[in-house]
Amino acid sequence: MSLAVLVSGTGSILDAMVSAGLPVALVVSDRPCPAIGMAADHDVEAVVVHRDSYGDDFDR
Repeated sequence: MSLAVLVSGTGSILDAMVSAGLPVALVVSDRPCPAIGMAADHDVEAVVVHRDSYGDDFDR
């Protein structure tokens, strides 16, 4: 089992998860943030999905 983690800030929870040995395979954010860099530090794939890329219909 692998985990995907949604992040938006510094990545303190992401760091704790990886340090605890949880199998984090993907990090996803809606904006550039320090957690994206932390993912790279842990050799975890990271993706930024900008809010404007999926339009207003997503929230409805």
